[in-house]
Amino acid sequence: MIKKLNNYQIESRATAQLYTPLDSFTIFTMGTSGEGGEILDHIKKHVGHGHPLDIKVLIKESGDGLWYGGRVADLLDLELGKVWTTANYTPHLTTYKGSDFSALHHATVDTLSLIDCASANMLKYSRHMLRPGGMDGFNKRMIAAEFVDFISGLKALLKLYNIDVKEVVKVNAAKLKKRYDGNFSTEASMARVDVRSEAA
Repeated sequence: MIKKLNNYQIESRATAQLYTPLDSFTIFTMGTSGEGGEILDHIKKHVGHGHPLDIKVLIKESGDGLWYGGRVADLLDLELGKVWTTANYTPHLTTYKGSDFSALHHATVDTLSLIDCASANMLKYSRHMLRPGGMDGFNKRMIAAEFVDFISGLKALLKLYNIDVKEVVKVNAAKLKKRYDGNFSTEASMARVDVRSEAA
């Protein structure tokens, strides 16, 4: 698993647009927050509105979250596979008093809270780095701590729904190949050929 995720981190790197180091922290932590929100919105519709839970959507959005996680790991000089295997957060399947949610729903909300909070804090600390003296290492250490929480939340979410991270990587890698064919371009990002072909 470590090798597979590390290879994914390396291979997906070519599909990232290059920014200045400080802007990269901002853009890629924004991405973790955005993808976490996509996951949260889908589950909110399931839990709150009675929509069926689409595992394919969870796999797709988790893959996007993992892609941004890979970019944050790049910036922090961390191996995605090592972080994934050492991340350790498992929510308790507890039903709370006075709630209509199932134990699974509550555990899911716990993981989403972790993902949402961690991604928001990564973005916050990335913005602090733009201030005078911001690159002193403190903010990078704080981003690293929140990054581990973000990965822990993703890992727990997949565990709750019996989703293999290998499938997440496979689906995301296929999407990236279809969209970029190996390298990022603004034109390919805007064209979104993978989205058009899925809708057809």
